[in-house]
Amino acid sequence: MALIINTNLGSINGQRNLNGSSQALSTAMTRLSSGVRVNNAKDDAAGLAIADRMTSQVRGMTVAVRNANDGISLTQTAEGALGSLTDTLQRMRDLAVQSSSNASVSASDRAKMDTEFKALNDELLRVIQNSEFNGKKILNGDLAGGLNIQVGATTDTNSRISVAVSNMGQLLAPVTKTTLSPASQAIDSTLAATIAANANEAASNADLRAAAEAAKLANAAIVAAKKAAESPTDMALAKSASAANAKAAAAIALSSGVTQLATVANKAKTLVSQAFTDTVAAGDAANQSTALSVSATDAVIQARGTTDTAQASSLMITANQLAEAAKTNINAASQNVYADMMNKLTGDAIDLPASAKNADGTLSVS
Repeated sequence: MALIINTNLGSINGQRNLNGSSQALSTAMTRLSSGVRVNNAKDDAAGLAIADRMTSQVRGMTVAVRNANDGISLTQTAEGALGSLTDTLQRMRDLAVQSSSNASVSASDRAKMDTEFKALNDELLRVIQNSEFNGKKILNGDLAGGLNIQVGATTDTNSRISVAVSNMGQLLAPVTKTTLSPASQAIDSTLAATIAANANEAASNADLRAAAEAAKLANAAIVAAKKAAESPTDMALAKSASAANAKAAAAIALSSGVTQLATVANKAKTLVSQAFTDTVAAGDAANQSTALSVSATDAVIQARGTTDTAQASSLMITANQLAEAAKTNINAASQNVYADMMNKLTGDAIDLPASAKNADGTLSVS
């Protein structure tokens, strides 16, 4: 027996072209949804490597900007604490100068000033001990050795800023007296150190702000370069994209036509199946109707036979009843005639009919 292989070259070519158009459409839709030209290595291996390297730089600069903002927050916290120390030391110096005058200050006044001085000193200690940022004591020696803040994506020295704050607790130790002679130098030296530390923190804050702005600008430049590397710039890529779009449109149209043909075929199949089902149902209904008609005819014949028998029986009963009634009527009439005749015979005179009488009223015998 011969083996026959059916081959439809037109269908095979159409399927191959449809697959190519579908792949081009998928690539175009992927680029459209992502907004970039290079989405995987097969699109552009070199471009993907460049884009990945730039992505690393962008992410590094983003973290550097966040680090700079954290450093700014640290210096702002230190500035606030140092400003509070400066104001308190200024008030303590005022009290020391005022208590040194014997002309206008009595012993009781000096005692009150000493009480306020000690309270201010306790406030200085409280501020120094409780000023912290992210678990680090800012003014109590944790930042005396300096704190490095990474503000760049590389590891060079220009990408780091060091922030250092002196141990203000050690500088505050000599400030214990309210008299001017022992306290003025200690207060002045502590105040000068506080002002210098505040100035250093302000400078560090400015450096961190500048570094954050520079990191933002560098990040924006890298992002722009990355987009430029990922976007199609040459005419060949533009033509390729246009051709892919045209093939995608043709594939969409072809797919739509195939879908419509399949839909029509499915509808025709459904209609044929429905027509066959309706035909079978109609045949069953006709057979059932015939059976019902035969049953109805038999029922009519049987009912008619039953009706005729019942009518015949009824007529026989009626005839018998009429016969009995006639017999009864005949008997009654005979009895009535007999009774009348007897009455007339036993009466004084018999009134005969005119036809039975003569002219003189006698009985006619002719």
